[in-house]
Amino acid sequence: MGLSIFDIAKGISWTDGGRTFLLPKNEADTSWLIVEYLSDDSQNDLEILKTFEGIIASKDKQKIENHIINELIGFMDYGEDILAHVAGATDQSPSILYDYENNSFLLMHPNLISKGKYHINLSDLLGLIENKIHLNKTLSFLKLGEN
Repeated sequence: MGLSIFDIAKGISWTDGGRTFLLPKNEADTSWLIVEYLSDDSQNDLEILKTFEGIIASKDKQKIENHIINELIGFMDYGEDILAHVAGATDQSPSILYDYENNSFLLMHPNLISKGKYHINLSDLLGLIENKIHLNKTLSFLKLGEN
């Protein structure tokens, strides 16, 4: 079984407007990046990430590179790293980045690069986003039940 919301969050809060927020389990490490990412509108990135997963599965370097350049934002300079921005924000919350050289994914906050990186397996990331979507639906259902 992959990473679960309970592995990274110690609590959940939500608003009447249907937004849910996760509280980081451990603020001493970089897992706060995935918690913050999931607290934003991460479900909007699900299809982008699933499409990219299929492109990567082809193991065709030219196809991967073309997709990054033509369909995504492209490669960006993050100090000592050149990474592809795949999803997430580019300014106020964590970005999902792809390390082309190492075929790996990580989260990094564009304004807080010095605060570290959170490396994650793509299947775990997709599972967490899907769990967050189910959580939102469950909380929406409970809210409807209050009326």
